[in-house]
Formats: sequence, structure tokens, C-alpha cells
Amino acid sequence: MHINPDDLDAKSNYKMLIGSIIPRPIAWVSTISTKGVRNLAPVSFFTCVGRKPPRVSLSIQAGADGNLKDTFVNIQDTGQFVTNMATFPDALSVHRSAIEFEPDEDEFTLLDVDSAPSQVVRPPRVKSAPIALECEVFKIFEDPKKMGAIVWGTVVNYYVRDDIYLPETGRLDITALAPIGRLAGEYSLTETVFVPPVNENLIQSREGKRMLRLDGRRDDYSPIETDTWTPAGSVLEP
Repeated sequence: MHINPDDLDAKSNYKMLIGSIIPRPIAWVSTISTKGVRNLAPVSFFTCVGRKPPRVSLSIQAGADGNLKDTFVNIQDTGQFVTNMATFPDALSVHRSAIEFEPDEDEFTLLDVDSAPSQVVRPPRVKSAPIALECEVFKIFEDPKKMGAIVWGTVVNYYVRDDIYLPETGRLDITALAPIGRLAGEYSLTETVFVPPVNENLIQSREGKRMLRLDGRRDDYSPIETDTWTPAGSVLEP
């Protein structure tokens, strides 16, 4: 089957993208407004775009009401943000932080998420996150149609939990982490790793198998088919 994107509206194209590019890492982005209100939101259109200097990219969609999200407004106004690693123990808080709260509501407080001071930037980091990247804006690309924006940020400080950093080699002990990612409307838990080649019998034994659901729902369930999902990357449930 071939599908022409020109034949699809924005919502349908969004469904195609979020179901095709999986799993996506989640940047749990903390920002602070010019009035000092702390904001927290998950962004799964997220990746690295440079290494010297280190840079990351956030693609931030317009909100469900078509307006710019608080995360982008804060980044644009202050030039700073923090990307916190989203992990399994924090999955519910990550999910709830996708609710579009009012701009004057402190989302750390609303979601009962503990914060910790950053070293270089003003927005705090999530205390429980094993890794946090403190960033300053390098460049912002705005969509002429106001459907979103892309933010490139330069990493000005790494926070890494002590037990994760391996000073002998300078690498991170990734197998000690429990990162979650985004699929379409669902989440994924990364808990298996491998380096090819792997045993051919193992490959054959997994052929045709579906993903293992951890939430007890039926195999073909998708939140995209519910009233709580929006094509803005937001959720409409507490």
C-alpha cells in the first residue's frame, strides 16, 4: 500500500508519523516562565543534532486549541530549558504532564514532582530523572502556518546520577536505566539490549509475535481511538 501525504489532513499525517517513527525518546522538558511559573511537559519529537557543541532538537506542536504551548512560549521568552530523561517509575507523571494546564499553574506542584536546582540555567530539573540536559536556545524555526516550532538547544551542563557515569571510560551505564519511549499513543519500556549477531533460533522464535502489553489492555487497544487523545501530543485525562 502506498499513501500520498498530500491526500491526508494534518491529523491523519500525524497518526502516520507517530506510528511509523517508533520508539521515540521522550524529553521531559522543564521550563520556567518570565513570571517564575514552572512548567513540565513531554516532547517525543526529540533528538540530538550535534556533539561539539552538543545540541538537541525539540519539535513542539501547537496545543489542542491551536495556540502555542506553554513549553514553547517559555523557551522563546527565556532562552532556556532542561530535558529530563523519562523513566518507568515516573511514567504516570510523564503522561499526566501532557495535560494542557493553565499557564499560571505550577506543574511540578500539580503533578507532585520533586525538582532540584539546575547548575547553569534557571529552569529546575526533575529530581528523580537519572539524566538531565541543561540547555540554552541556539536557534528556533517557526512554522509559518503556526502549527508548531523546532527548537535547537545547546547543552550547557549535563546532570548524570552518580551511579550511571563510568569515569574510567566516560560512558554511561545505560543498562542500569529504565527509559520509556513513545510509540503511537502508547509508551514503550526499554529493557532488552543486544549487539548483532544474535542466535538465529531466538530470531525465529520471535517471528510474528506482538509486543507485550504491560497495562492489561487487549492487544489491539490504542488510545488514539479514544476521546482522551488529541493530535497535538496532549492528553485530555487527569
